[in-house]
Amino acid sequence: MVALGMALFLLVVGTGLLLAGSDWFLDGAGDLARTLGISTLVLGVLLAGLKPEEMLTAAIASARGAPALAVGNVVGTNVTIVTAALGLSAPTRCAMRL
Repeated sequence: MVALGMALFLLVVGTGLLLAGSDWFLDGAGDLARTLGISTLVLGVLLAGLKPEEMLTAAIASARGAPALAVGNVVGTNVTIVTAALGLSAPTRCAMRL
């Protein structure tokens, strides 16, 4: 029971630190965009690492009147990334137990 309480405590503390850090990061990114004289959207796209082929697919789909395809592309990409990350981390976690 103590381990569960400690895990929940660490989860809450970690979440709070993550929120504070992300706010700090966004403030810095906004200041950087103003300093460089570029749009915050442009800087956000550069920092997020938006792949050109995904951006092009979304732009073409939206221009052709198929916004669902653009949303599906984004959702599919994120699901693939999360699945790959979990799949690649599972053997590492199992190997650490041995």
